[in-house]
Formats: sequence, C-alpha cells, structure tokens
Amino acid sequence: MPRKILALIPEAGSIEHYRVHLPFGRLVEEGLAELRVRSKLDDEDVEWCDTVLFQRQYHPGHLHNATALSRHYGKTIWYDIDDYVLDMHTSHPHYRAFREADEFYRAFLAVADIVSVPTDECKRLYRKAGVDGKKIAVLPNCVDLAAEKDWPRQETDGQEVRVLFQGGVAHAMDLHVLTTALFRVATDLPQVKLVFFGLPEDLVDQARRSRSLNGKLCGETPADRIEIHPATPFDIFREKMAALSCDIGLAPLGGTAFSKGKSPIKWFDYTLAGCVTVAQFQPPYRGIIRDGVDGVLASSGNDWYVAIRELVENPGLRSEILKSAQERLCEFGIENHWRKWADVLGDVRSAGLSRAPGDARGAVCCGV
Repeated sequence: MPRKILALIPEAGSIEHYRVHLPFGRLVEEGLAELRVRSKLDDEDVEWCDTVLFQRQYHPGHLHNATALSRHYGKTIWYDIDDYVLDMHTSHPHYRAFREADEFYRAFLAVADIVSVPTDECKRLYRKAGVDGKKIAVLPNCVDLAAEKDWPRQETDGQEVRVLFQGGVAHAMDLHVLTTALFRVATDLPQVKLVFFGLPEDLVDQARRSRSLNGKLCGETPADRIEIHPATPFDIFREKMAALSCDIGLAPLGGTAFSKGKSPIKWFDYTLAGCVTVAQFQPPYRGIIRDGVDGVLASSGNDWYVAIRELVENPGLRSEILKSAQERLCEFGIENHWRKWADVLGDVRSAGLSRAPGDARGAVCCGV
C-alpha cells in the first residue's frame, strides 16, 4: 500500500522543489506514496494521511499540531530541514528571528520520528547539538535532468565576461568573503561585468542607486560594470538564470555552522545555467567539486581573485570545466537517489506501525 504523505510547506520555492515536489513526486510515480501538499492543516487531510511531513516549519501552532498528530492521532511525523538553523550566528540578517525560533526548532526535532537533512555535515551539526543521530537521515538534494529545459542564453558581444552572484539578502552575508577580490577584478579586468541576482524587489532600486548589495559593493565601481536583478518565482528561475548569460558563478560562504550545513545547490544552478562555479573550500562544496575539474575552490580573498581572473582570461578553461561539470551533474540526478528517499519512507512506515492513536478530540488546530 502506498504511504499517504501530507506535506506542510511554508511556501512554494526552490527548497520545496528540491525537498518535497521532486523526491516525493518520484515516489508517487513509483507507486510508493500518495502526496498532498498544503500550507495549512484541515480535518479531511488529517483523516486521510498516515504521515505528516513538516518542511522547515517552526511556528508554535505547527509544533502543537505535530505533537497532537503524533500522540493523539498516531500519525508519523517526518521533519525535513534543509539548513542547520540552531545557534544562529549574529552575522545572519535574520539572526533575531532564528534565535526566537530556536526553541521551537529544537522541540520539532525532538517530536519527529524521522528527521531528514541534505548533507552529512548537516547531520553532524545536528548530532553535535543533541539531536538523536539514529533518526537523522541524509537525503541529498538532486536535479531532474530529464525535466530540465535548454533555456536560451542571450547573445553577448563576445568580449564581455559576466560574473554572477546569485542569492538573496540571507546570502549577502557571505559576500564579505569576496569584497576585496571583486574590487580587484573590477579594477584590473575591464571586460568583466558583475551580475547580482536574487534581491527582493523592494531593495532593487536602492541597490541600483547605491551600486551596493547590503553594503558589500562600493559605489566607486562604475555603474555600467554592475547589474542587479530582483528575485523571481522559482517557476521561472531557471529561465532567468540562463537569460542572464553569465560565464562564471560565485558561491562564497562564511565560516559559520549555518554556512557549513548548506547543500551544493548553487553548483547545480550555476552548472545548469552554463556557468563555471567558483566556490568556497569548505562544506558543502569541498568533497563535491573536484578543484580545477568541474569547478574551482577558493579559500582566501587572493584565491578568489586568482581563480576568477584565470577563468576570465581563459575561455578554453571555462569551457573545459563547464563540460566536466555538466557531465558530472548526472551523478546528482533524481534517478540515482530516489531509492534513498524510498528507504526512509520504509523507516517511516515502521515508525507508524509502532504507534496507536489516542483520544484526538480537539487535539489539532486546523487552519494552521
């Protein structure tokens, strides 16, 4: 019998694609699961499902419902979280919100029967924070290469080399790693255009006027050397990335636990958009990217400058690395990993069989 999964997600974005729609969609195709995706609970869904997946939820109402669904309804609770969110560093722009939610994240992790994370490093961090390692499953993010379209890239003059940083406000904290390198690149390499994609719409005009991204880019950089593009909905994200026609994609990371707990999605995104990735020499990229083969790894500010400059000045090297990355991306296709999700689904089934429902009257707050 297929497992009936009710997935509660906070929004319909990239993380929900990678962590819910793509893997569970494949399980549905294989006849292993039935799936309903909702933003709120209702009585009919609660009666229908046998497993409730909470995807990075932390609201007190959701925690109450997770506890009630477990204790009173006998439902299996699966908690999926794509980042390490405990003990958030003060440099994160949403530090206060994370700190206020810390106790709810911890409570969710304790209530859940199964916790899924995207990387071994993320699992290590949660175990270090006291989460029972026996119930943490590492389920890597994947791509569905069969569904990816060959989106057109815009024509360029052939001389300009476009260097892209893709990320929103929450990722701008990582730009300090690149500040010196980007100034040197802009000064020394007149053929380079710096492209920033992912700012919320309400910050775009401000950023364009000041030619800065969260204060990280100096107004001394000529305006015609910088492009800033607002964030887009995920359903047109791939098309937009390709249309930017960039050559090099940057994936810097700070040294915080939050940064180390991430997954290599940016390498996926840049590779699919036709960009060579230059990434931080730390998890999640160290161990995934083979330096100089299917990407370039950098540690210090000077490493970043040298790596970017070499790629800017050597189009043949860019082509060679990009080709290797595109070939290697097949290793991260959902075809090679959906069975890991199926195995965890089996563990979820076992957890559910061991629990009997109790008195459910008034236990769940529907509409939350």
